[in-house]
Amino acid sequence: MDCRNVLIVDDDDVMLSLIASALSDQGVSVHTARSSAEALAALAANQVDLILSDISMPGKSGIDLLCQLRSSGSDVPVAFITGYDSNDALLSAIRLGACDFIQKPFNPEELLRMVFRNVEAGRLRRELEAFVASRIEPLSEYQRRKKQIALLQVANCKLR
Repeated sequence: MDCRNVLIVDDDDVMLSLIASALSDQGVSVHTARSSAEALAALAANQVDLILSDISMPGKSGIDLLCQLRSSGSDVPVAFITGYDSNDALLSAIRLGACDFIQKPFNPEELLRMVFRNVEAGRLRRELEAFVASRIEPLSEYQRRKKQIALLQVANCKLR
């Protein structure tokens, strides 16, 4: 995996530190934020492959952060950490485009698998989008030239 940059958003300093340490130990570049506002500032300054956010935070929740990201056009994958059994919140998050979630307490290995799986999925999605874009542009250029040739052929017929 080339780049693994993860933004962790959690208002609990202990949880933030534990997750950051577990990911850093595995070679992940970690950025941290204690609120949705800090997360947006971190995103403006850093490119990340995944946002790992707590759902329930004071002020704007993780779901509010996801809504703000999607409304601004950002497609950064967002996975959620939740410490309480809230199927409604998780369902809402998934409907809004969250890529995954994990419930506290969690096994550190399970967390790492989730992070790596979603970072890799994001990388593959970007690679596929680049491939499709590289194929569409030449096709468009081909179609444009084909129309030019057709117009030239029509013009040549009229000159005869």
